[in-house]
Amino acid sequence: MQEKLSTLLLDTFLPNQCIICNKLNKFNLCDICAYNIPNKPSLWINKNVKSRSIFIPKNITKIQPPLDNEYINSILSCSEFKNTSIKKSIHYLKYKNLPQISTPLGAIMLRAIGQHLTSTDNILLCPIPVHPNRLKWRGYNQSQLLAEYLNRQIGIKIYTGLIKVKDTKSQMRIKDRYHRIMNLNDAFIATIKSTQQNQTILIIDDVTTTLSTITQAAKALKKQGFHDINALILAH
Repeated sequence: MQEKLSTLLLDTFLPNQCIICNKLNKFNLCDICAYNIPNKPSLWINKNVKSRSIFIPKNITKIQPPLDNEYINSILSCSEFKNTSIKKSIHYLKYKNLPQISTPLGAIMLRAIGQHLTSTDNILLCPIPVHPNRLKWRGYNQSQLLAEYLNRQIGIKIYTGLIKVKDTKSQMRIKDRYHRIMNLNDAFIATIKSTQQNQTILIIDDVTTTLSTITQAAKALKKQGFHDINALILAH
């Protein structure tokens, strides 16, 4: 009882505290707790693509079963969603109105880029958009915040032409794989065409389970002439 009361008082009077250890921190995830999030990247590579992937696996990288679709070339996930700290951090970013936590989470994605990305040349970051109704309710797009952090740190430009046109149910509330996939079918459109022949797109999102969100986003981007489409995900 006393522990719960102490936590309630901290939440009321010291809102800028680490959500893991409760120490004061302006980003709500302190350096120590962020550092302790396991560096366990996973990599998916499309078996139908003959060109070299933009991601190079390391000895810490878990190689996932090959992708088999016509839309996306490779996907790199930075950590495991089952980890309590990363799971709680993403939850607070999306549902607890803590946009500032995107800074330490963005640093985790930056670490993965530094370890795995072959080059930042000719790349556009493409954050997964949210529907206007969800944006109005939340006030920000968490994937956009992560992309903006990476843009500030390494200067990769952001593609702004991807739009979510279907106000879908939250994927977290759908349990079976089939309905997760169907929930997002044709949910996105891309409004800006590729202007360069060798332009690489790097889709940015916070979490994925069935890969259906980024696959549907890649499908929309493909229609606008993008061919080298990849994704960087915070956790899987």
